[in-house]
Amino acid sequence: MNALIQTYALLASNLRTDPQLHLASTVVWLDPLWQDDEEDVPQDEDGTLAIALRVTRKAFPDVYVQAVEAVRRGASYAELDHLICGAITERGIPLDNLEWIGFGIPMPAYGVKLDSPDFYNAYPHVLPVLACFGVSPEPNPYHINVPDCVYTAGRLIAADLQGHKQEAYRQISWLMQ
Repeated sequence: MNALIQTYALLASNLRTDPQLHLASTVVWLDPLWQDDEEDVPQDEDGTLAIALRVTRKAFPDVYVQAVEAVRRGASYAELDHLICGAITERGIPLDNLEWIGFGIPMPAYGVKLDSPDFYNAYPHVLPVLACFGVSPEPNPYHINVPDCVYTAGRLIAADLQGHKQEAYRQISWLMQ
C-alpha cells in the first residue's frame, strides 16, 4: 500500500473509533441538509424539492427521513411529490402538490364580493345587515355601488372585535376579516 492509501485507512479507522466523529459522519451521511448547503439538496427545475425538504426537515422530521431515503433510492420527482404530499395530508394539512409547500400551511379562504349581483340573490338574509352599512342592491343588479367607507368601517369593527374577551366576538372578527 502506498502512503496515501495508508493515510486514508488510518483516518477512516479513527473516524469509526471516536464516538463523536462517528456521530458527525452519520449526520453528514443521513442528513443532506445538516448545513443547509445548496449542493447537498437534490435539484429540480424550480427548487420546489429543495424547499419541500427544508420544510419537512423542520416541521415533519419523520416525513423528511422518508423523503431522504427515497432520494437515496433514486425516486423520481413524481414519487417524492406523492410521498411528501400524502404524508403531510395524513397529518391533517391538505397538500395537493409540492409547489404549494413553500407558501406555508394551506388555509381555505372564504369571502364575498359585495359588488357581485349573484351574492345578493344567493344570500338574501344578509341584506338587513348590509343595509346598516348603506349597501343594498340597486334596481340594476349589475351596477352595485359599495362605498369605500363600508370597507373601512368593516375593518375597524373587525379590529375592535379581535380584542374582545368573549371568543364568539373574536370569531366574528375573523369572519369579517
